[in-house]
Amino acid sequence: MLDQRRLSRLCYSGGLEIVAAEEKGSWQPHWIGLLSHLRDTVPPAVAVIVMSDRGLYAPWLDQHIVSLGWHPFRINKQGNFAAG
Repeated sequence: MLDQRRLSRLCYSGGLEIVAAEEKGSWQPHWIGLLSHLRDTVPPAVAVIVMSDRGLYAPWLDQHIVSLGWHPFRINKQGNFAAG
């Protein structure tokens, strides 16, 4: 499982770019880069479920997650779960 500590080490080791939340512009290239980078660290036989809340919905994000062979999974406003 990729937890915050492992992701932080990956970021600070120079593996990923850190972007300020208030930075203007599209987040799409940053998310695509992050997920593509992580794909290379996950063995093909491992099932990956990418969980997010309703605030992180974008059709291109779900499409990219599926293109990696992973499974998008979202929590909605009522706290219910739904496949992406």
